Amino acid sequence: MKRLIVVLMMLFPVVMMGQTTSTAAQFPLTVHVVSSETEASPGYCSKTSNGVVLLNLLGVTIGGRKYVLAAPIPGRSFPYGLFDRSRPILIAPGNYSARVAQDKQPNPGEVERTYELQLANGKTVVAYLWGMSE
Repeated sequence: MKRLIVVLMMLFPVVMMGQTTSTAAQFPLTVHVVSSETEASPGYCSKTSNGVVLLNLLGVTIGGRKYVLAAPIPGRSFPYGLFDRSRPILIAPGNYSARVAQDKQPNPGEVERTYELQLANGKTVVAYLWGMSE
């Protein structure tokens, strides 16, 4: 029994290191969130019946370039989501692991990209490229 405990104690760090490398391989980008704000999106951006949903607009830096990402806030419609017991959820500024979920160039010079950000609890947030600047 003592040998089994010793073996398990020796293997535990190996298992933990294996988990971190797989996460780093799955989410190779580092996204630095500078700002996070809630904004109502126009009706043509949503598929809800009332035509307006809330977006979490993120000012981010990826690889030294500045972007604006839009993450829909699920189940929160405007204006009711602001004034009932449920409040909009913001993403706190800081560094997040991420990956490119979709990257298209419909025409030369046009970019259509979707990112997946991994939160500290392991859940992911889908964010769409909403703006870019130099």
